[in-house]
Amino acid sequence: RNNNSVLKTGKYLELKNDNSAIYSFVRHDENTSIVVIANTKNDKHRVTVNLPDHDKDYEVLMGTNNLSLKNGKITAELLPYEYTVVRLKFMEL
Repeated sequence: RNNNSVLKTGKYLELKNDNSAIYSFVRHDENTSIVVIANTKNDKHRVTVNLPDHDKDYEVLMGTNNLSLKNGKITAELLPYEYTVVRLKFMEL
């Protein structure tokens, strides 16, 4: 968090996904977009998170690497209480 000021001062936007056990949001500023996807349950869950206008590369900063980005959607499999933090290379909101 200390290395990514966007996590402290960036704008917050909750991201829609297809699984009520998953909490997903993005923090963004003019330079960076960071997506957090978290499994809030004690079961393994698969989720698809919609990313507005994004289909570029990403970098996993923390958490699981078990995900893919295609057609403006991140698809991930998360173990119980697992999360992932992803920096998007470019994202317009």
